[in-house]
Amino acid sequence: MKQITLLLIAILFANYSNATIRRCNNSNAVQGTYTTAQAAHDAASPGDTIHLEPTFLGSYGALTITKQIVVISTGDFINQNPNIQYSSNVGYCDNIYVQIGGENSVISCKVSSPIYVDASNILITNSHCAGIYFGSYNSTPLASIIISKCYIDGVIQMNVASTDLIITNNYVGSFYYVVSNCAATIAYNIIGNFGYPLIENSVVANNIFISNYPYSFTNSNVSNNISTNLTELPGGNGNINGVDMSTVFTNWGAFNSDNYQLNPSYSNQNLGMFAGPDPYKLATTPAIPSIYQLTVPASAVGNNLNISVSTKSNN
Repeated sequence: MKQITLLLIAILFANYSNATIRRCNNSNAVQGTYTTAQAAHDAASPGDTIHLEPTFLGSYGALTITKQIVVISTGDFINQNPNIQYSSNVGYCDNIYVQIGGENSVISCKVSSPIYVDASNILITNSHCAGIYFGSYNSTPLASIIISKCYIDGVIQMNVASTDLIITNNYVGSFYYVVSNCAATIAYNIIGNFGYPLIENSVVANNIFISNYPYSFTNSNVSNNISTNLTELPGGNGNINGVDMSTVFTNWGAFNSDNYQLNPSYSNQNLGMFAGPDPYKLATTPAIPSIYQLTVPASAVGNNLNISVSTKSNN
């Protein structure tokens, strides 16, 4: 845990003391901003932050990261989770490719396609994406990557040796270990399975498996998990197979996006993406202030235009 804490501190605060915020906004009414995420990246210095602001157009295109940056948007699933953000529009990237040179970058945004990671020391948090692929375009081994509080529709796929991975408090569509020399801590997640049933060399704890096909666990420490499958989890160590998920989730059978909260009456509340010391935030809300209510009158009263703004920190 000490190593994880030090890594987070290094990623979040190294070289950001003099950082510049680069605003992306592709609305014609907003001046002095970048219309694509790539243009903001190319103009940025290492350590800068790119804000993908909400607009009607939404997409800021594809982004290739070759320097240390932070990319932040306002989350997703906003219409299903009212009073989190005032604007229901979401600024997002079509896909993100983190190349060598992008070490120590932070991704906290919606990505409509997968995120491809070919650099170490990466934090992906409070993001909604279609998948995360390690080493798709480069065979260099990867290390020290944290995936936290994300909603991942597709697969987390390891194509190269990847060590010191932390995957916690996410919804994960599936895992796929293409190579065997990977090591991860996989804890407090909701995990599905698209037919790639293998997890190796990992600590697997306090997860909820919703599996059509059972995972195989090789050289792994598997404890305190539950599964819909009758035979998926190893016996003992607090693992339970064949669980009726209608008893586990409040919204089972009627999910609208990311509302995987546990039923308060379920006996073990220390499971899944909303459990543990750093739980998932609805709407993948980033840890930056947000405006959640805004009232602007149609006209001024005399020389005054009385605007009402409600904000919260989201820390």
